[in-house]
Amino acid sequence: MKPAFFGQYQLNNFRVDLTQLDKCANYVINIIYAQYPKLDIPFHSRWQHFQVGDVPRLAELDQMLAGLTPLEKAKVKFDLAIISVLLDAGAGANWQYTEPETGLIFSRSEGLAVCSFRLFCQGFFSSNPDFPWQADTRGLSQIDVQTLTEGFQVSPENPLVGLEGRLKLLQRLGQVLNQDSQLFGIDSPRPGNMVDYLLQNQAIEEGRRQKVSPLPPFERGGRRRKNCLWTQTPNNFQHLVDGEVLNPLQNRKDKEVIQATSVLNAVLEGLGDIWPGRSNISGINLGDVWPHSLLKSDRLGDEYIPFLDILPTLHLRDSAGFLNLAAQDFLLKYAPAEEAKPLSGLKARSTD
Repeated sequence: MKPAFFGQYQLNNFRVDLTQLDKCANYVINIIYAQYPKLDIPFHSRWQHFQVGDVPRLAELDQMLAGLTPLEKAKVKFDLAIISVLLDAGAGANWQYTEPETGLIFSRSEGLAVCSFRLFCQGFFSSNPDFPWQADTRGLSQIDVQTLTEGFQVSPENPLVGLEGRLKLLQRLGQVLNQDSQLFGIDSPRPGNMVDYLLQNQAIEEGRRQKVSPLPPFERGGRRRKNCLWTQTPNNFQHLVDGEVLNPLQNRKDKEVIQATSVLNAVLEGLGDIWPGRSNISGINLGDVWPHSLLKSDRLGDEYIPFLDILPTLHLRDSAGFLNLAAQDFLLKYAPAEEAKPLSGLKARSTD
């Protein structure tokens, strides 16, 4: 919503004083510096929640998966991340999870993260007793209210808000997995099979970028070079390729990188139908958007205000790119993620 919205309309429930925006920004900056003096801010992600309490749970998982290939590890971590994020709705103020392995007690998002992590590693979402580290359609269909209640340690004294809603979400996920074999596979549909789909698409795009362009190649100084091809990277940077390769792709960090837009599209297309019955235009589910009466106009869709839905959240928060979160070992070989750069230029001003 644009700032002008607040001045143009008289909202019924609140007002925004934009003259206080600097104070608000400075307050946030000061909090950042207080918590992270060196600005080494970790990604806000499910992967961070899995490490709450300084327990090396991800190292435990890596040890469990030690015998798997990088591709198989990637699929496991896709399954884990997606299942855990889908279960991360508000837990309520009174629910908590006691981790049997450590005796530690967690609540809210951290509790849900640790609980879903432990359940996943135990095979709670898998139909294959010989391979517990997956969330496949048959495994999801076997979950009922009783098993979910036990898994989340729910009782009258430890109530979890929205337990049945979480169950329905898992059940609809299982149904959606069966609807798109291209994304989720045929034999044992699971979210992790999106890795195969993304790799195939990446290979197709890489092939397109290797095609010769009609544009003439030039040297850096503007002189034409002989016997070279013109290739284009995902970021529209062009490289000269011949016996003396200029800026060769194998030395670049974007070699074989799967684009963030490809991941987001796959997540939206594959998982959007988990939430049926929301607003749509021309049969397309719009997701977490809601109408505002003061925005209504003659143009279709003007009245909708978007919120950060859980699907873009899967893509945006759980990564430096979603793949970085879900497939760390895999990325070392296929898609090395660019290192996070610390924020610079943050300087709090006086709020007097």
